[in-house]
Amino acid sequence: MIRSRNLHDASQRNVHQCMPQFTIQHLTRRDTYKYLFNSTLFGRTRNARGASRPNLSFKPPYDKTFVLDLIDTAVTIMTRLLATLATFIRVLSAAVVLSCLVLSSPVLAGKTLGYYMSWASDPSTINWTNLDIVFFAFAIPSGNSVVLNDPPYDGPRLQALFQGARQRGKKVVLSVGGWNNGGFSEQVQSQNSAAFIQSIKSIINQYGLDGIDIDWEYPNSPGVGHTYSPQDTANLQAFLPLLRTALGSKKIISMAVPQKPWLDANSQPSTNLTQAARALSFVFIMNYDVAWHVVGSNAPYANKCGMDYIGAVESIQLWRNAGFTSSKIALGVPFYGYNHATTLSKISRKASSSRSGTLAHSHSHVRSRSSEPAQQEKRATAYTDMQPINFNQLIADGSLVLNQTSGKWVGGGGYRRSWDSCSSTPFLTKSGSLVSYDDPHSIQLKGKLAATKKLYGAGTWAIQMDYQGQLMAALRAGLNSA
Repeated sequence: MIRSRNLHDASQRNVHQCMPQFTIQHLTRRDTYKYLFNSTLFGRTRNARGASRPNLSFKPPYDKTFVLDLIDTAVTIMTRLLATLATFIRVLSAAVVLSCLVLSSPVLAGKTLGYYMSWASDPSTINWTNLDIVFFAFAIPSGNSVVLNDPPYDGPRLQALFQGARQRGKKVVLSVGGWNNGGFSEQVQSQNSAAFIQSIKSIINQYGLDGIDIDWEYPNSPGVGHTYSPQDTANLQAFLPLLRTALGSKKIISMAVPQKPWLDANSQPSTNLTQAARALSFVFIMNYDVAWHVVGSNAPYANKCGMDYIGAVESIQLWRNAGFTSSKIALGVPFYGYNHATTLSKISRKASSSRSGTLAHSHSHVRSRSSEPAQQEKRATAYTDMQPINFNQLIADGSLVLNQTSGKWVGGGGYRRSWDSCSSTPFLTKSGSLVSYDDPHSIQLKGKLAATKKLYGAGTWAIQMDYQGQLMAALRAGLNSA
């Protein structure tokens, strides 16, 4: 027989909330007889002692043997039907339990990624709380090899970073290149690729790293005077599958990429990058430096007002159109902004003219042996009317202060904080100055976008620009919110 009961085992509570559990009692032929004879199918009589028994008195033309044979056949059929029903119930219960387990399992949030500037601070200062993967920036391409920029200096820091990550179950990826480090155009050519791949494999094995990040930001473009070729993107697509074969399926292979896909031989954004997509673990879209020599948003969420720039929303779609699935895209966000010397009181709606294809100050490597904090590192720029400024520096110099009542960051030191609804980013203004930057609110919005789009994750340039882990916590909150 079948009966329903509620289970309350705390270790299986999610499953039990989904469905009642069924217990199947073994039904013998004797049980079936008892069920039939005790039912209203037959009349019941009382014996001398008052005990109930079935009334088996029959009238012609049916004799007792015939009826008992008929009952026996019915019992056999009924027993088999009940056994089949019991099996069906067991299968159904298992299916429902499985579906409950799937539905009650938490959805894994995207990964949080961060670039660590090796020249800026010691690895012991890293706040690991909301980090999953850290990129060590940078090793550099040299000939057909990958080398640390300054082995006596970088080697110990890379080892310390690796040890700190392993103690916390995090991953470390070596980033090679940077905006002002070239050489990739020659290294991905067929005659050089084997040696380059072997060098990558050797340095990963030497330090026990989890993978490689190729920071070749602008194939088929000179960047800051690098050698380039119209065949760069085609050569890169041929190179990456070879690198994947050499490193195996478990190692991370990523690339830092511009908002628009790499340029093809005709200097247009590529529309078919499926070879690269299959080989790479993910691309890291640098959705920043969008307006770096005009007074505009540094990292727009989207182009909501029909202006001449693109934001994170449009950039993600462009890379998807080129052949990358959402799970192979990570959204990059900046923990810095730009302080523009200007008489404007609001953000311009124009992007930098050079963003049409190639040039921006993404992931610039400025070597410094100074013990000064990360916010003192300045990116190279040809423009004197603007300066990059890190989030923690805005707080250190009093331009941003925390409102203790609302818990929000507001302008200080004569600055007024405003919100640009077209780009979904904040900015600060005072006489002669406008600062475009990102704060916890705008960062969380971008993290939520990455979660909504089901991206690989979201990350930042660079973790040392944060203030007490607030921006990284906001990024994690956004990734967890969808």
